Amino acid sequence: MDEINILVTSVGAKVLLVKEFKKALKSEQVKGEVIGIDIDNNSAALYFCDEHYLCPKLIYRDWE
Repeated sequence: MDEINILVTSVGAKVLLVKEFKKALKSEQVKGEVIGIDIDNNSAALYFCDEHYLCPKLIYRDWE
């Protein structure tokens, strides 16, 4: 079976969501990782992910 990776954006405090995704991958015997991204390195759920990354804050500008 192919590897399935799950990306959780704005992971913030979604610790339970990350844990459930990891549990589902394991129970279904699917190879894959849960990857989290957020703008704040203090986001708790980042550290429950298999991999995590910080991304820049999006600044919206109306160019009209």
